[in-house]
Amino acid sequence: PAKKRTGLGLFAVAVAVASWGYSAVAIKAVSTTGPVTAFYRLWLAIPILWVFILSVPRLRASLGRDWLFGSMAGGVLFATHQLFFFTAVNFTTIANVTIIGALQPVLVLLVAARLFAEPASPRVLGASLVAIAGTVLVVWGSLGEAAAGFGDLLGIGNLFAFTGYFLISKRVREGVTPQVQALFDT
Repeated sequence: PAKKRTGLGLFAVAVAVASWGYSAVAIKAVSTTGPVTAFYRLWLAIPILWVFILSVPRLRASLGRDWLFGSMAGGVLFATHQLFFFTAVNFTTIANVTIIGALQPVLVLLVAARLFAEPASPRVLGASLVAIAGTVLVVWGSLGEAAAGFGDLLGIGNLFAFTGYFLISKRVREGVTPQVQALFDT
């Protein structure tokens, strides 16, 4: 029934959002470096993804060499995003890294009209300026901490790497068959 699926979907989203929100706090609590954390985070996911890909025949059949090569740039940018993020939380506050990273939609707005024919309305552009101003105020408020400036720069690198990953993934996804898109959308 649709009602049961909706409840299950909301529960899954709630777990994902809570896990995503908690992950930064957990990473800050771990006494390891950003590169080590990023390495394990990325390599532990690979077996899970391969099991998923190999267990869905339609997915396995649709993902060929072109798709693999097309996804490599996105993979490198995602790995860079993870490296910058996990290192940044060791040098600045979680709030700074998270708020800087939350500007990703603003960067997408700068190129979305040209790349994807998705222009932004004046209202959205105004809200983006407010978001940028708020981020500047939060980051400015923590500049008194010893290594916050370096951590904030890593947070900005994280922002650009994640934005690049998002844009490249969106572009690559346009070349994937509708059947594969449907597998990832459900």
